[in-house]
Amino acid sequence: MKQHVVHITKVTGIYGMERHLLTLLPALQQRYQVSCIIFMESKKPVSEYSDMLRFRGIAVYPVAADYDIDPRTFFRTASLLRTIKPALVHTHLIHGDLYGIAAAVATGCPCIVSTRHNDDRFRRNIVIRIINRLLASRVQSLIAISDWVAEFAGTVESIPLDKIVTIHYGIDAPQPVQPVGSFRAKLGLSDEHVVCGITARLVAQKGHRDLIRAFAMAHAQCPVLRLIIAGDGPMRQELENEVCCEHLQDSVFFTGYRRDVGDVLASLDVFVHPSRWEGFGLSILEAMACGLPVIATRVSAIPELVGDAGILVPPGDPTALCSALLRLVHSPDLRRELGAKAQHRYETLFTADTMVQKTAALYHALLASARRHKPFA
Repeated sequence: MKQHVVHITKVTGIYGMERHLLTLLPALQQRYQVSCIIFMESKKPVSEYSDMLRFRGIAVYPVAADYDIDPRTFFRTASLLRTIKPALVHTHLIHGDLYGIAAAVATGCPCIVSTRHNDDRFRRNIVIRIINRLLASRVQSLIAISDWVAEFAGTVESIPLDKIVTIHYGIDAPQPVQPVGSFRAKLGLSDEHVVCGITARLVAQKGHRDLIRAFAMAHAQCPVLRLIIAGDGPMRQELENEVCCEHLQDSVFFTGYRRDVGDVLASLDVFVHPSRWEGFGLSILEAMACGLPVIATRVSAIPELVGDAGILVPPGDPTALCSALLRLVHSPDLRRELGAKAQHRYETLFTADTMVQKTAALYHALLASARRHKPFA
């Protein structure tokens, strides 16, 4: 009989961590019985995400969580764990850690794992640091999605390094659904255009304003250059206004949120991701898996991900970003070289199978060491 593993997290939209679980949990289901407790806000129910997990065979238990601090969330989570009786609880993000770890400890779960997904700035707050340190003291292992996040957890949150293990995100390469080139054709783009693009939430962290300014400078020197911005978020109107101010409405395309990321990436010649900080960079990895040359910022975990398979520029520097764009626009050979390096790096280090095997191996080691512990309460 498979041992039961429960993942616990809060979901307010489908972003990097959520997409990560859509890959990880179904694959773990081959080895364990996997369930997911999801904290949801009533104003952001994201029932679509629950349906996506259920479609992949994962049992989902929604728990109302409209407030950051709510004892009812803890008691509901603890009640579910007493019913499920998992052999291992795996938590994600701040709310998943806060309520999930506390409930797992209170109900006597023998193995608790937490994953750090980002080096979010709020984690530097002294109160948050103390809370995270206390919570981490109750887990058997803490997974960091990059060496950068592992270092952050050790230095900023003072978590013992022997408790931290790095398991990089892994993905299956996105596949286009439509015939290659059809998405590009729908936007009125021809083979003579050089198309750069980004797939990311429209938030300040991702550096879209820097990209638009860099693109404006590059476009003035290379009129065949085009930009696709795929994604949605609170900055959309502001970014569209900036494009209008630069008189680039005919050269910049906002597609909104797209599920068909494979089709979007297949339409690009260059992928650009000028983040201000990044725990990993899942969108960058998707582009690398598709063999695209990458321009990104030299921040956080991005150099660790890209290696020598792309061009790295300083954050917040549109001029440097423009120079990198023009370098690739004018060199198809360099685009092909970097794209091939990127795809090889993905296949060597960042496949979904590699991530799943490392996660399952960690689970196996922790569960084996817990065999002599008292049974679940």
